[in-house]
Amino acid sequence: ECDAGQVFWLDMLEAMDEVEIHTVSGDVRFTGNANEFTLEAVEGNLTVEGDVGDLEVDAVDGNLTFTGSVRTAAVACANTDVTMYLDMATALSFDQVDGDVELFLSEEITGFTAEAESLGGGIRIEDFTDLTATGDRYTRWGDGSLRIQVNGVNAKLTVKKATND
Repeated sequence: ECDAGQVFWLDMLEAMDEVEIHTVSGDVRFTGNANEFTLEAVEGNLTVEGDVGDLEVDAVDGNLTFTGSVRTAAVACANTDVTMYLDMATALSFDQVDGDVELFLSEEITGFTAEAESLGGGIRIEDFTDLTATGDRYTRWGDGSLRIQVNGVNAKLTVKKATND
């Protein structure tokens, strides 16, 4: 438990089966591995680093940054920008209102299929050539194995290649 405005930092040395964090105000930083990770936050910056099986995030007012691997992610945010640096992923779902999603994909990811159902948003692809399908609402690259879905209002999806910096 942490008071409003404080930073909650959890650094796990061992993998956990399930991690669940709820906060009203303040930043959250988690480093570690978990089979299931749930984070609910109102007002604050959220940082997650590690390998997560299933990621579920509900957030209002702040930023979410994820670095690592995730099997599936279900992210619902309002007034929150999401940035993910992904080593590996299978399925990502975003329900966004007034927030952008920016994905940086490692070379380990061999393809993606991105769909956007958003008023005032769309899909922007950078650094990827040989797209097999492209458009403002649907894009496919490579084998299409990573499924990306964005639903919302004023929610733009940007997909880029990760750099080694």
